[in-house]
Amino acid sequence: MKKQDYIYTDNKGYKLHMVTMMPDIPKRLLLIPPLVGANGTLAIKTFRYFLREGCLLMSFDYSGHYDGIDTEFTLNHTFTDTKVALKHALEYSQKVRVPIHVVGTCYGLIPLIHVLNELRWPKQIKSMLSVSGLLDIHDIMNFDGYKAYLEKKGLAYKNKEEFIDYMSMNKKAVSYTHLTLPTKRI
Repeated sequence: MKKQDYIYTDNKGYKLHMVTMMPDIPKRLLLIPPLVGANGTLAIKTFRYFLREGCLLMSFDYSGHYDGIDTEFTLNHTFTDTKVALKHALEYSQKVRVPIHVVGTCYGLIPLIHVLNELRWPKQIKSMLSVSGLLDIHDIMNFDGYKAYLEKKGLAYKNKEEFIDYMSMNKKAVSYTHLTLPTKRI
């Protein structure tokens, strides 16, 4: 088993902290976007059982969640981060010659579905597992629990509504209820 913890830089210079756990003989790659406020290592720990089943586990940290890269967390960045991570996972799976599967958990499912739809559901993606998918920011967080993370990052908001207003400021609202998901996957 091999753990990798590294900064991936795409061809446009966008940097993303990546974490992978690879079994001795990988059978498939699972890309698992992280939870907001957590990091990629937690995603890997959460799904570590699949490592024993021969899955190469790959995750990343959203912008603003890794001290080694000077970026700010925004909801818009989660979409860019997910797109960069997915493209890297596609390249990586070709390099190690294994199929790729994606796992969406909680909020991470939203940018994952958006990016997959934007990329027209690449054929290399063999399946998607959704765990507790949510479609509205108002439903995704217990603000009191998230407030400690924000304060640690030097951000202070009086309440959940003030935080949501800030995160939504100058951002186009997007609805994902119109997406057409493939009905047949291999």
